[in-house]
Amino acid sequence: MSVATLNATVRNGKAKKSRREGFVPAVVYGRGVESTPIQFCNKDIIKVIKENGSRTTVRIKIGDETKIGIVKDIHFDPVTSEMQHLDIQLVDKDEIVNWEIPITFSGREQLKLKRLFLETNLSQIKVTGKVSDIPDFINIDVSEKEANEDILIADLNLDSTVKTVRPAETILAVVKYAVVN
Repeated sequence: MSVATLNATVRNGKAKKSRREGFVPAVVYGRGVESTPIQFCNKDIIKVIKENGSRTTVRIKIGDETKIGIVKDIHFDPVTSEMQHLDIQLVDKDEIVNWEIPITFSGREQLKLKRLFLETNLSQIKVTGKVSDIPDFINIDVSEKEANEDILIADLNLDSTVKTVRPAETILAVVKYAVVN
């Protein structure tokens, strides 16, 4: 789990005004914490999301206070694709949370050389576990896979304290023969 640090300020105005001024509005909430509107510098939050993914853990510094949060949702403008708003859940590092982890597959080039391709069924999975034990994403190397081989949730190398919501036999992806015309 990588944790990026972001400076934020409490937002007093409307979200639209915040965006015009070069910020991305957000709201932070959590157990025993009052929901608070905040804002991040546009380029800082975009850099963190680009480097760590949309389901990342962040350290938020608001004034003299620093808190850990997980990005739960990002809203984008449907026309411009610009980041419009974030929802961040504040947590303790030992808190048990439900979270969706993105799955990436590397080694597709090697499959292509063998005239195979990867048919992906799930691009993310829901898990439950301690914030400190949940990875930001899972990468699966498929370069050594053969035709008709399934990749299951059971094949993931998750920490033993992290539990998936779906059964272990759930198929994430299947290696198939490429159709050549």
